[in-house]
Amino acid sequence: MPRPHGSQYAKLAVKEFPAEEYVPYTDKEYGLCFSCHNRDLLKYPATSFATGFRDGERNLHYLHVNMKQKGRTCTFCHNMHGSGNPKLIADSVPFGKWSLP
Repeated sequence: MPRPHGSQYAKLAVKEFPAEEYVPYTDKEYGLCFSCHNRDLLKYPATSFATGFRDGERNLHYLHVNMKQKGRTCTFCHNMHGSGNPKLIADSVPFGKWSLP
């Protein structure tokens, strides 16, 4: 079982994870997430294999996260500390003034 805590990084995470909600994406971001998950889910604008979060072959992880100016962090949609939903999907996701189910 992965052990995410116990180091000098923010909140004692063992690898880096941005504290902000919006982060310009680079291949070095989200070290904590990609110590377990495959970074391919953010590499391809179109894919049939790298992620199940797609609209056809349009990679929705890439669309929302892999942005130079306003990439969204994983915690927008995933509740890292537990969720009753598959893949730790949050019950709602913030979108401007709204909260989307």
